[in-house]
Amino acid sequence: MKLGVTFWAQALDNVSPDAIEFSGETLAPDDSARRQKVVSSVSLTVRNGREIFDSDGVRLIVDRQHFVMEVNSAERDQAGRIAPIVCFGHYDQGDVGSISSEVSLGLAAFAKQIGRNIESAQHEAILASFAQLKKKLPWGASFMTLIAGLPAQILKLLMRLIGSTIK
Repeated sequence: MKLGVTFWAQALDNVSPDAIEFSGETLAPDDSARRQKVVSSVSLTVRNGREIFDSDGVRLIVDRQHFVMEVNSAERDQAGRIAPIVCFGHYDQGDVGSISSEVSLGLAAFAKQIGRNIESAQHEAILASFAQLKKKLPWGASFMTLIAGLPAQILKLLMRLIGSTIK
């Protein structure tokens, strides 16, 4: 996927390795370093983020730069528990609209690849969850992302122009 989105689903038999797709590449069961990185990134975002959407089996948790989406598949694991598919990625205000469609399409493809099913109502909930995220972003997020990449001298000049002084 263009945006470097990661998908992760636990094995339904609770014994086989989890299915993980990292930036379009299926991770081998013995690729423990990258598998651990995915799990750690998801855990960190869930721990530090906040839930902004939970409807129709779709849950969206965000921190300042990352999102974790859990989508309940129709299948259950061997113990009868809900078996969500997790999607993790980076966002900024400027690309929230494109992320929503990429995540929806990517989740559908990943679910099919691992033999799971996502309801059509969930695809609409995915789009709605990112619309909710876009509403909650501060107007200055794009500006801050833009200026963060500018050289220090340009930042100083910009701050002088808007009336602030930098020591």
